[in-house]
Amino acid sequence: IYDIAPVQVIVPVSPNEAGIHQQDPVQMVRAWPGGGFLNIELSIKTLNLAKHKLTFVDDSAAMYPGGVFLELFHQGDGDSVTISKNILVSIPLAIYYERFNNQGFDIVFAVNTKEGFKHYTINIESL
Repeated sequence: IYDIAPVQVIVPVSPNEAGIHQQDPVQMVRAWPGGGFLNIELSIKTLNLAKHKLTFVDDSAAMYPGGVFLELFHQGDGDSVTISKNILVSIPLAIYYERFNNQGFDIVFAVNTKEGFKHYTINIESL
């Protein structure tokens, strides 16, 4: 049996609302749209997953005016880097459908990995 953690619903914030400024590395496992959310599974090296804080910053206006640009901020809070545990986070898409008048759009999100920053693009279909 794997360690099961509840799904965290994260509403992206503007850069000045972030509160978290660390970008401790994570590994991207998979991402997919479904159920009105962008669902992202991440693997985090940790002993205690509860110590970790995650947020997404929406910097679309500066970085990607034709779509959505999100950057993951992850604070490990001094946790031991021991074993990998997976966590599922979901970003509600309703705010972006409103922004794009229910038309399709791309979400580009940046994740700091142990190999450096990686960018992932997910196409979101129109409603």
